[in-house]
Amino acid sequence: MQEIAGETMDTTQKDLIQMCLISCNRMLTLVNSLLDLARLEGGRMPLQLSEVNVKELVASSLKQVTVWAGLNHVTLDCDLEAGVEMVYTDFGLTMRVLVNLLSNAIKFSRSESVVAVRVTSLDTAMLTFSVIDQGRGIPKEWADRVFDKFTQVEAHKTGGTVVGSGLGLTFCRQAVESLGGRIWLESKVDKGTTIAFTLPMSAQANRA
Repeated sequence: MQEIAGETMDTTQKDLIQMCLISCNRMLTLVNSLLDLARLEGGRMPLQLSEVNVKELVASSLKQVTVWAGLNHVTLDCDLEAGVEMVYTDFGLTMRVLVNLLSNAIKFSRSESVVAVRVTSLDTAMLTFSVIDQGRGIPKEWADRVFDKFTQVEAHKTGGTVVGSGLGLTFCRQAVESLGGRIWLESKVDKGTTIAFTLPMSAQANRA
């Protein structure tokens, strides 16, 4: 990406190419989500379950959105609870969930704000992954509906800005449930949004 037709690119050109790459990746993610959603809903999605290193999982997910966060002047943060090391899940599918949630958080975050990923132990069997932003927030009456297919939410007092199509979050819900967890949203208007989901720490917990 350093040269095009033998010419060195300036910063503006590099940023434009990065935005094109980001847009293409987001479109690919949307297409894959559409294709996989039916399989998830029908219980036909093949899962590759194994013990996954939590730090590696989160780091790989953050890496996917680092450039876009930088272009939007959003800082990414990670907070892993001491002692949290492994989770029993499908690495690729879980990373797609995290990238989807991080992308939404970045998209609706204010400039110079922070998007954080936190991982905590809910109990001896489950971990909680939380993606936290400092954006406009979602009205309480929409908190459950955002996971419904094709749902769109107009943010309160933001001139009708659309907060997601609902397809991405529908995919996230189906994926998390197929992995043995649950997902939910907590939000306050003008205070930000947290979307959290649980996953089992072991194969035994997944069968419980």
